[in-house]
Amino acid sequence: MIYLVHGEDSFSSNEFLKELLDAIGPEDLRESNLTHIDNNVFTTATLGAACMVAPFLANRRMAIVHGALSSGENRSRTRRAKGKKTTVPEGLQDLLVQLPSFSDVVFFENRLAAKNELHDLITSISNSHGNVSIKEFRPLRREAMFQWVIDRTHMYQAKITNDANESLVDRIGSNLWVLNSEIEKLSIYCSNGTITIDAVNELVTRIREANIFDLVDAIMDRKYAKALKTTQQLFYDGQTGTYLLSMIASQARKIAIAQELLEKNVSPHEWGPRIGTQSDFVIRKTENQAKRFSKEAIIQFYSMLLKTDISIKSSSNDEIALTELIAESVSLPHK
Repeated sequence: MIYLVHGEDSFSSNEFLKELLDAIGPEDLRESNLTHIDNNVFTTATLGAACMVAPFLANRRMAIVHGALSSGENRSRTRRAKGKKTTVPEGLQDLLVQLPSFSDVVFFENRLAAKNELHDLITSISNSHGNVSIKEFRPLRREAMFQWVIDRTHMYQAKITNDANESLVDRIGSNLWVLNSEIEKLSIYCSNGTITIDAVNELVTRIREANIFDLVDAIMDRKYAKALKTTQQLFYDGQTGTYLLSMIASQARKIAIAQELLEKNVSPHEWGPRIGTQSDFVIRKTENQAKRFSKEAIIQFYSMLLKTDISIKSSSNDEIALTELIAESVSLPHK
């Protein structure tokens, strides 16, 4: 059987791949019957060597080809420049048509190239021989995500209320990797088996705050690459530039207040009402940051935040404004 698995929903495509792997046989025997082939070494010979030998103490043999259909357009241009006419390895069509019944070939992609002769070949084999399954995994629409959350919650032997479901989707967005992780944690956290809005507010908010702490830490420590990566992840998780800036500014304010409290020798146990939180986690993180960063750094950081706020309000690109803030933070004074 030939499978073409692609789409931007990498979580679902990887879950489907796992189902295919389960069909090979027991996990301890998969290694002997599974071959991963990267695009740069993909040839008819390497694929044939992986597929034509009978499986060893297992039900099936599988070869997974990674990236052969996502970079075909560029490869095609390169090969045309060298006088070659095709991106399809010689003899590949005959091999795919004559695959043994015990072998599966999986072409695994994130995105397909706009033009790819290998894609055309797989489609042609599907039309003429029928031993091809093409699976495209697109990002779920909002209503479909609600049902996905319900199904996923049941998988973890729990239930979720409607308001908790809606809040979870609103907070995390369409990233199923993150959603799955949070549902698993919530199902363990809710001992009665029902995920409520209160549980989502408590646990997911805490995780979101942890991400903001990571971002503030990276900015104040002048770790440019880490700050950029964290910002990009937060944008990918569905957060807006305005929201991120407000959270960064809120934490900068907490740090400034905490520095004054430290100077006055106020115990962290009394900080809650003054910095606006009752979370021990937030208080501990804020105390740590207040000790590490100088007053001058916080004052200068506030000026940068104001500049970024103006930039976001006058521009349509939040990510550029946040990137400029991160770049400028390199000049923050050391303690």
